Amino acid sequence: GLLTADFVISLVAATLATFIFMSILMEQRKKEFAILRSYGTSNKQLYKLVFSESILLLMTSMLWGLFVGLGLSILFNGFFEFIDVFITPMSTLTSGGQLKRIIIFDYPSLIGTLFITFVAMLFATFVSARGAIKSRISTEIREL
Repeated sequence: GLLTADFVISLVAATLATFIFMSILMEQRKKEFAILRSYGTSNKQLYKLVFSESILLLMTSMLWGLFVGLGLSILFNGFFEFIDVFITPMSTLTSGGQLKRIIIFDYPSLIGTLFITFVAMLFATFVSARGAIKSRISTEIREL
């Protein structure tokens, strides 16, 4: 439905934003990679370096986003319950007909969304890092 379309659009936008961010970052780090490769670092070691940094960044940002999102949802729920007292007509309040809002978290969907987002971000990192790691050492060192 509509929520699925919103999710797909958000995932594509986040993946594109990550790709652009990582491409800019990798372009700036080409010289660093060239120096490391001139010392004998293999491409495999450079990929491990990039992916370990990326995984650490992704895990940290996902945890922060998860906690901030859950905290804000609980905060907004309390806010709407407070506002509901002023909006609900008095006849409804006296008859005990006030709506009770309950936040329901669909944990399997939440975990699935985090996993899909994590894989998409790692793919964007891989694509952008591949060009920076495969750059020519002589060209990059000459530009120092």
